Formats: sequence, C-alpha cells, structure tokens
Amino acid sequence: MVSPSATPPPTPVTIPLFFLRDRELIPYPRRIDDAGDFEAVIRLLFEGPAANEAATVTTELPRLTDAPRVATDSGILFVKLPGETAPLSRRAMLQLTCTVNHAASPTPTATPRADTEADSDTARRSAAPSSLHVFGDGWAMTQSDHACPVVPPP
Repeated sequence: MVSPSATPPPTPVTIPLFFLRDRELIPYPRRIDDAGDFEAVIRLLFEGPAANEAATVTTELPRLTDAPRVATDSGILFVKLPGETAPLSRRAMLQLTCTVNHAASPTPTATPRADTEADSDTARRSAAPSSLHVFGDGWAMTQSDHACPVVPPP
C-alpha cells in the first residue's frame, strides 16, 4: 500500500551527456530517472560513450574503479574521485561541468507518466551548480560553466 502523501516517483528525462567528437564537446542524449540526482548523472557520464557511438565519440574522463562521491553546498557541486585517479584534463573537466550543468537546467525533456499528470519536473530538481570542484588524492580542480556550449531545446 502507498500512503496518499507519498512523493510520486521521478519522471524519466532525457539529458545531454557531453563527450568529444573531433576534440569538441558534443551533447549526446541519455535517459535517466532523475536529472537532479547528480551522483547518477556523473556515474553515467564516467561510463563513457555507448557502444554504437564508440567509433566517432571519445572521452577524456578516466575509467573509475569505484563510484565518485558527490555533495552540494551553497550552489557548489563537490566530486571526490576514488583512489589514485590522476588530475583531469581541461576537456574532461568541461565534459563533467557541462553535463552536470545541463542536467540540472530546466530544459531536460520529461517523459510524462501515463498514470499521473505531468508534474513540474523543474520544481523538483535542484538548480544548476554555480561551479564544480573535483578532488582526487593530493589534487583539486575548479571549473565554472562559462565555457559550456548552449544546447538547443529538443
């Protein structure tokens, strides 16, 4: 039984994950249950391009041995990478920053549930972080979203 006051499950959305094609940031759509779940978005990005994209798409993000830890505070997203992960390249930082920023923006495409009316998906999600701080063992990097490409609405 479900309580009448229970929060309905998140509405699946399509978000852009940023990968590299000819060394340029290009958004590739992915379905996710909750674009505001930054941990899930980041985990999906670190999994890399889909098998059908691998011939033309690359990533500068490393393969991780464990999931990164993610936290937010005062509009800043903190990502702690596991183990001996080396510092990220500039393009890898942009892949991560742009993906998180666009996932949190109000433009992901919601897929309405058949059993309920389409609710205001953007009210449920947290706002896009103002900056991203990524940490590894002995290093830290910060990136704002000013260099992210604009993704047209679907």
